[in-house]
Amino acid sequence: MPDLDFTTNTHLHFLEAYINFYMTTPTFDVKTTLQRLLIVFTDKIATPANCLQFFNADWCPLSQEISFSHDIETIWVLQRTLTVTSIKDVQVSQFIENLGTQVATKGFDNNKIICDHSNTLQTLTRKTWWTLAEAIIGFYNLYQLTNSKVYYELATHHFEMVE
Repeated sequence: MPDLDFTTNTHLHFLEAYINFYMTTPTFDVKTTLQRLLIVFTDKIATPANCLQFFNADWCPLSQEISFSHDIETIWVLQRTLTVTSIKDVQVSQFIENLGTQVATKGFDNNKIICDHSNTLQTLTRKTWWTLAEAIIGFYNLYQLTNSKVYYELATHHFEMVE
């Protein structure tokens, strides 16, 4: 993709790395970096319905591609960031819940298995191992946050598919 400078996936991995670093070195500077990465998600990557995936150097989206699997991964990574750092961020928390609703209503095939990527909102058919793993973690995390049986059933369903 020409002019590709930033991706959601890369920023998810930055967050994961900094979360682990913060757990071993809980300094103000590391926490500040995590807060800045959260702001990148809310201000640049997030839309009301999902996460945009690809950006140029000015953070202009390069496509409207949807990745429900990255969206479900985003849910648990953002929540873990809030939990580990004790950051209270209403905007991030609300985004997590909204994103969970979107994935739970639009991100599946006819068998309620999470799908990977799409350039449209049409039903998807591509599935990969990591999407199933992210779905287990993400939906179980949403269940813990909301106590919604729907999320528990989705986590269990994806676990059974992996098993």
